Amino acid sequence: MSSKNFIFSIILSFCVLLVASKHCLSGDLKRFIFEENVMSIPSRIIVCADNELDAEHAAGAAFQRFDELNGVMSDYDSDSEVMQICQIGAKSGKPVQVSDDLFRVLKFSKQTSIASDGAFDITVGPVVRLWRRARRQHALPEKELLDNAYQLVGNDLWEIDEKSQTVLLKRDKMRFDLGGIAKGDAIDQVIEVLKAHKIPAALVDVGGDIRSYGKPPIDSADIRKSTQNIQSPQTSEIQNENNFDVNGWVIGVSANGQTVCRVAAQDIAMASSGDSERFVEWNGVRYSHIVDPKTGLGLTDHKAVTVFAQDAITADALASALSVLPPEKGLELLEQYKGTAAMICRTIPVTSDTKNHSSESQSKMEFFYSESWKNLNFQTP
Repeated sequence: MSSKNFIFSIILSFCVLLVASKHCLSGDLKRFIFEENVMSIPSRIIVCADNELDAEHAAGAAFQRFDELNGVMSDYDSDSEVMQICQIGAKSGKPVQVSDDLFRVLKFSKQTSIASDGAFDITVGPVVRLWRRARRQHALPEKELLDNAYQLVGNDLWEIDEKSQTVLLKRDKMRFDLGGIAKGDAIDQVIEVLKAHKIPAALVDVGGDIRSYGKPPIDSADIRKSTQNIQSPQTSEIQNENNFDVNGWVIGVSANGQTVCRVAAQDIAMASSGDSERFVEWNGVRYSHIVDPKTGLGLTDHKAVTVFAQDAITADALASALSVLPPEKGLELLEQYKGTAAMICRTIPVTSDTKNHSSESQSKMEFFYSESWKNLNFQTP
């Protein structure tokens, strides 16, 4: 990335410090770290267990659950359930029955779309495909193609029926894009798998989206079990740190490469959304990979969003919605959800006069916080 592009970039990096107090669980517990690509994203699962065998069984079941859910919700795989549902349902115009996993996500997506007044909308699939191609080709989508794709976008173009567990798509060639919610749901489901395996504490990190529970053990060496070679992982840095007198995990939040705060909690989820890496620039304007459902265009208002919530599906969906909404509107939306907090970092280009009376392009960062942000348990970096 050029230095000019870097000026307009907000880079969020997340540092997870594994911390426990003097009153945490048995000192016999050990931390085992398992790494694998999940949904094509470098990921890791940290399992706190008495022995390696229990940890391996739990992690194996967790990664298997990730694979199952990817087969349900991937829009890159033409054989996934969501893609098959769109192809069958959009052509027939009739309700199509869906699995429990897919219906759970569709139901939450419908609710979030209504609550966000369309800022979150999974029907953007046809438009998102055009912007993906635009990034590969380094050129904007053709207007006619965008206009045609945009006719397939709208929360009013699909319905769900809870009694029959069916979904109805009202126009042919409609496509769902679950990219703004599937990762969070998958993390939640994997947490349930780990709990079912009697794991007392764990953390799941998929590309920086995180959920944790329980109390990690004190003074136990991390035992890393690489289940797959990960090239240039973008996941959170894992460290051992015992300088905090807290009962739980500590999640560090950074903006533009600098740690701005550390939040301590036992049971918490966090998701982030931003456009620091995936975008296309054309005629001096940078269009994000994040599409505004109201316009069908990639966002040009560059924001990085961090959302804390009680579960990962809520954090993921709200991070997506807050990326689209103006900061003030986004924080109003957040107030509808119990146990949430958010930070929004926005980069604004500024033109200033130099000594030679010529214009120089610069930028500044603005931070917006929810009222609930101050209620988080902050630790001194």
